[in-house]
Amino acid sequence: MLRMLPWVGSVILLATACGGESAPDPSAPTVEILRDIIKSAGFRDIRVVTRTALPLDRLPTIAAATADSQQAQNQILDDLRERNRVARSVDARVINDAGAKATGRASARFSGPEGPVIVQVSAIGVSRDSSSAAVYWEYKCGVRCGGGTLSFYKRTLDGKWSAQRSWTRWMS
Repeated sequence: MLRMLPWVGSVILLATACGGESAPDPSAPTVEILRDIIKSAGFRDIRVVTRTALPLDRLPTIAAATADSQQAQNQILDDLRERNRVARSVDARVINDAGAKATGRASARFSGPEGPVIVQVSAIGVSRDSSSAAVYWEYKCGVRCGGGTLSFYKRTLDGKWSAQRSWTRWMS
């Protein structure tokens, strides 16, 4: 089964094979997380590459308001780094349900805000109790146009992910 991850421009998400038609990969971004990323990216023509392959070695540790929340957020980031040591697949159906187009290509012909934007999303990092998660995503919309964002999510009572906050890590 394939799962989706984004790379921005017209948004393109990257994913790799998760193996078989078994249960969904718990590391793959869900529809609600992808919808939030696509909305945050703010582009019209979104393409999602079906492979997660982002370098996460430079993600910072988080300085939070309390020691407990700082420890919890840094544990999520550790899980995020660990889950992204190998590229993972993103299901094309999840990408389509989120409002993007699935593609196996990580490149596009850029033509400004109306053109395709490539969005690449990492696998998700999850807290030990599965109540919080983080995703790192990048977009590329041209030669000197792109950015990277770290987004945090909380699980709601119905089991879906709800956006909490995001930090822009870089932009050009």
